[in-house]
Amino acid sequence: DILKDENKRKMYDLTGDALSQGPQGDFQRQKQYQNTNQADDIFGDFEKVFNMQGFGRVQKGQDIIVNIDASFLEAINGFEKKVSYTRKGACSVCKGSKCKDGTSPIRCSACAGKGSVNHRQGPMTIQMACSKCNGEGQFIKFPCTNCKGSGLSVNKYEENIKIPRGVQNGQSIKIPRKGNEIEGNGIPGDLIIKILVKEDKFFQRENNDIISQHFITISQAVLGTKIQVKTLDGTKDQDIQPGVQHGDRICIQNMVLYIFTQFFVILFFLNQKKGVELDSGNRGNHYVVIKIIVPQNLSREMRSLYEQLAQVEPKVDQKIYEKKEQEDKQEGYQNQDENKSENIFNKFKKVWGS
Repeated sequence: DILKDENKRKMYDLTGDALSQGPQGDFQRQKQYQNTNQADDIFGDFEKVFNMQGFGRVQKGQDIIVNIDASFLEAINGFEKKVSYTRKGACSVCKGSKCKDGTSPIRCSACAGKGSVNHRQGPMTIQMACSKCNGEGQFIKFPCTNCKGSGLSVNKYEENIKIPRGVQNGQSIKIPRKGNEIEGNGIPGDLIIKILVKEDKFFQRENNDIISQHFITISQAVLGTKIQVKTLDGTKDQDIQPGVQHGDRICIQNMVLYIFTQFFVILFFLNQKKGVELDSGNRGNHYVVIKIIVPQNLSREMRSLYEQLAQVEPKVDQKIYEKKEQEDKQEGYQNQDENKSENIFNKFKKVWGS
């Protein structure tokens, strides 16, 4: 039956298993999977026994997370701050030697300082970590009293951190190998700087844009006006066209906010030690949200004028404005889809202007 069925014959050629099809084949594969897991467990135990687990892998110390506060303007313009923190580093007394002052490590006599010993089991020779020195090749007869022979102690450190302009609340910056050190030949962890940006009473941030509000009267909205907008670059005159609606956004292009990107963060820290100041070259926009104030306490004269206006102004056609609102929503959805479809290469080009 297997030789007649081309698919079964191919399966047999690949696996050598005539039961690879059907329920029995499923059971056979499940059994084979279980055997594989058992083999993994056995070899895992084997590695633990002979101290081979993680062979060839470099262990890394724990990362340290430090939160720093930043004002809204600091996050926009960038700043430098000295950070104090504690981490595991070389013992301040023995300088990492693990030995008491005036002493030195003693070479292990069991392994002759190699850190491993050979055991013969039948035809096989197995290399195992020396049990006397735990694979170190030496042992400490007189350990340092400060670090108890670990070579590490918790010490206070300071780092001058340069925060690039344009960072957002909650963004983290990684400084490699400034975290906790680890015993043995491992590498230190990283220092993670998390920026917590305080809110501003006037400006708000929306992705890479700045949002502020400006309040105008009904007559200004109807007739148009000129307003003075407070920006991060100072005060700017801005024309408001007649017929502006409540909630409309007026865009002041390229006025604020250098954009801090994931591409940029890598280059920033590669060049930080060289004293090179970098930025992405791109800036966000400032949007002014128009808020129309409806008066609540009218004088007799104002009330009379509004009553006269009510006699001549056209009534609102609900259908027209409902249709317009639906069109605006649809346009907003399309813009969101376009932003999502922008691939990583386009973002890269946008950031670096190429």
